[in-house]
Amino acid sequence: DGNRVLGHARPVRDATLSSLLVAVLFRLAHWNFASCRSAFFNRAAAGCLANLAVHGVERMHWHTAGRLIELTQLLARNALRGKVSQQEAAAQDDAAAAAVAAADRHRTMMVRQILAAATRLISSCLQGSRVARNGNLLYALQRAYPAQ
Repeated sequence: DGNRVLGHARPVRDATLSSLLVAVLFRLAHWNFASCRSAFFNRAAAGCLANLAVHGVERMHWHTAGRLIELTQLLARNALRGKVSQQEAAAQDDAAAAAVAAADRHRTMMVRQILAAATRLISSCLQGSRVARNGNLLYALQRAYPAQ
């Protein structure tokens, strides 16, 4: 029985399989950055997102659209922070700083892979005829970047 495992959760309505897949891939990427930092998981998630970007996602669920924008913002901030820390580490010459710099380069590379895949996915969802079928993504972008 699913209620014993999942509890009494609200049913997910109007969610396409591609939206669920995007949400699961972003959850996997977030977990990977938080705990194990595996290059394999990162490359697999980035590859799946890149494949989805080629075919496009239509009728993206509102939760997935919001999560896509939030995670893209977080990854962009991380990429900028990694760039600054690499410049600071280049100024130091000791072995400990070199090890920290190598770890930062690895993390920055992982962040950039997922960020590139996410921006390709956003771009593909907002091209041509798909714009009309991705209203939730447009609303999420408008919520994240309001007109001033």
